Amino acid sequence: MGIAFALYGGFFDGMEARIRLFLQWVAMALGAASVFGPGRLFLSNAIASLRSRVPHMDLPITLALLAAIVGGFVSTLRGGGGVYAESVTMLVMLLLAGRFVQFRSQSRARHEVELLATLVPGVARRVRRGDGARPARGAAELDAPAWDEVPVESLVAGDLVLVPTGDAACADGVLRGAPNSIDMQALTGESRPVELRDGERVWAGCRPLRSPMLIEVTAAGAATRAGQLMALVDAALARRARVVEFANRIAGWFLLAVVALAALTVALWWSEGPAVAIEHAVALLVVTCPCALGLATPLTMVASIAKAARAGILIKGGDLIERLAVPGTIVLDKTGTLTEGRMRMVEIDGDESALAWAAALERSSTHPIARAIVRAQAERSATRSAERGPRASAIDRLEPEHAEVAGAAVESIQEHLGLGVRGDVDGVAVAVGRLEFVAREAAPSWERRARGLAERGLTPAAVSIDGRVRALLGVGDPIRADAAPTVRELRRRGWRVILASGDDAAIVRSCAEAIGVPPHDAFGECSPERKAELVRRCDWPRPLLMVGDGVNDVVAMASADAGISLGSGTRASLEVGDVCLARDGIGALPPLLRGAARSMRVVHANFSIGLVYNLVGAALAIGGWMNPLIAAILMPLSGLMVTAIAVRGPRFSNDARAPASSGGPDPHPSLAPEAVP
Repeated sequence: MGIAFALYGGFFDGMEARIRLFLQWVAMALGAASVFGPGRLFLSNAIASLRSRVPHMDLPITLALLAAIVGGFVSTLRGGGGVYAESVTMLVMLLLAGRFVQFRSQSRARHEVELLATLVPGVARRVRRGDGARPARGAAELDAPAWDEVPVESLVAGDLVLVPTGDAACADGVLRGAPNSIDMQALTGESRPVELRDGERVWAGCRPLRSPMLIEVTAAGAATRAGQLMALVDAALARRARVVEFANRIAGWFLLAVVALAALTVALWWSEGPAVAIEHAVALLVVTCPCALGLATPLTMVASIAKAARAGILIKGGDLIERLAVPGTIVLDKTGTLTEGRMRMVEIDGDESALAWAAALERSSTHPIARAIVRAQAERSATRSAERGPRASAIDRLEPEHAEVAGAAVESIQEHLGLGVRGDVDGVAVAVGRLEFVAREAAPSWERRARGLAERGLTPAAVSIDGRVRALLGVGDPIRADAAPTVRELRRRGWRVILASGDDAAIVRSCAEAIGVPPHDAFGECSPERKAELVRRCDWPRPLLMVGDGVNDVVAMASADAGISLGSGTRASLEVGDVCLARDGIGALPPLLRGAARSMRVVHANFSIGLVYNLVGAALAIGGWMNPLIAAILMPLSGLMVTAIAVRGPRFSNDARAPASSGGPDPHPSLAPEAVP
C-alpha cells in the first residue's frame, strides 16, 4: 500500500520512468499474490458456486477482485498511473478476517461417543459367576471379591452387574435382589426417586439411592436406551438444515444486476471507443464489489457473539442469531431449568420441633426427601449458631448439619419401600413418611392438609412421635425466583411458552400455574422421545426453541430450531445446546432474544448502507464520472463503514425498564391438550 499511496500522492514525479514502472509492477505482483494466494478461498467458492449453479456472495466478490487486478495490469501496460493493488489487498484482508471469525464461531464438536460417556460409566463391576452370586441375592450382600471391573463393551445379556450407591448404571437391565430407590432424573427428568422391586426395568444412567444395586443386563453400549437417545440426537443434528445467510440469498440477483449494468455501460460508451467503454465497465465492477454485503453478516454476528459472551451467553454460531430474532415458541424443561433441581423442605405445617426428630431419624439415609429434611434442619442450626455469635459451640460452627441430631441415639431403623421409615430416637418412637404409614388413624384435618400440599406440587412427609402426628413437612423442588418474571416477559414479547417435563402431571400443572403458563400448554410425564415429538410439531409458531439442562432434554434440543442449555446442565446438554447460558435459571433468555433481534437490525442496516453505496457508485460509473482509480480507492470504504457499525454491535444486557405485566389475552391461540400427537 505504501507504493500505491506514493504513486497517487505524486512522490514518483521526477523519478526515472523505468524505476517507476518497476515499482508499479511490484505493487501489481503483490496485489495479484493477495488475490491468488490468501484470496483463493473466494475464487474456489466462486468456481464451486458456478459448478453447482447455486448463487453465492463470493461470485460478485471474485468478479470485482479479478476486474481490479486485470484493470491494474492493463493500466500498467499502457503506462497509466492506476494499479488498484492496495484496494484489492485491503479488501482481501477484511474479507478474510470476517470469514475467519465466522468459521471459528460456527465450529462445533458433537460426538456420539462423548455424549454417551456423560450418561454411563465406561467400566462395569461384573459379578463373577463362579462365586455363586444369584439374581435373588441382594446387592448389599455381595463382597468385594465377588466382582471384576470390565469394559462396558464386554457385557452381554444375562451378566450380573453391581452398581454402587450413587453411581450410574452402565447398562439396561432388570433389578435383582432387594428393592431400591432409583434416581431416574437423568433420563426422564422426574425430580422424585422411583421405588423399584425385583424384576422391574432399570435403564443405563439411573442411580441407586438406598443401597448398591444388582442388575441383570439386557442391553449394553449403543443398544441401551441412552445409546439410542444419542443416536436420535445425531440424526436430528444431521437433519437440521443450515440456515442460509441473508447475503447468499441475494447473491444471484446481485450478480445478474452487476453483469447487466456492466454490459449496459459498455454499450453506452462503445461509441467513444472500446478502451473507454471497457475502462468505465471496469470502474463499475470495482466500485460495486459487494464487500459491504459480504462483511455485513459475519462481522455483525461475530461482534454480537463477543458481546453476548461478555454477558454470560455463549452463542455457538452466527446463523443461530437469525433463528432467535423473531418471536415463536419456547419449550421449557422444568426440573433444574425452572426449578432449583434438588429437593428442599419448603414449609412445615404443625409443630416445628418435629423437624429435629425427623432429621435425626433420616440423617443416614441417601433418599432425596431425607436429605432435604436433614438440610433444612442444618440450615436452622446454622441460623441459630449465627444468632448466638461467638458463644456458639464448636459443633454448631463447624458441623451445623449435625448440630442438633448428631448426638441423638437412633436405633431399630426400619425402612419400608414407598412408605417411609420408623425408628427410635433417644428411646422415642419416631416415624417419617406417608400419613397412613406414620399413624394408623390420622385426624381428617391432617388428611386435608396433606392433600393441600400435594395440590401445590409438594410431597407431604408426615412426622409422628410416639404414634401421634406432630407435623407435615412439605418437600419439593422450589421454583427459581426468575422463572415467573421471565415467562411474563417472554409472553409479552410475543413468544408462546410451553412447559414439558418428565415429572408427575400434577406437579407440572402446579408449576405452570405458578409461573403463568396456561394449563393446556403444560405437559407432564414426558419421556425424552415425547419431548422430541413436541418440539417437532408443525402447528406451533416458529422458530421453536428448547431450553433444558439434562440428558433427557438433548434429543428435543437437537430436534428444535435452536437448543438452549444452562450453565449448570449436564455435559451432554452443553454440547448439544446451540446457546449456553452461564447463569442458572432462565433469566438470561430475554436479553438473549432482544440482543438477537438487535443484531439482525444491525445486519439489515449494514445491507442498506452497502446497497445504497453500490447504487450511487454504479450510477457514477455508468455516467462516466468515476474512473477505475477512484473506484479502487472507494471500494474498501463501504467495508470499513460496515466494520465500524458492526464493531459497536448490539447489547445483550437487561433493559433498564421493568418487564410489563402479562395481563391480557395470550398472544397465541390455545391448543387443546388432546391435540398433542
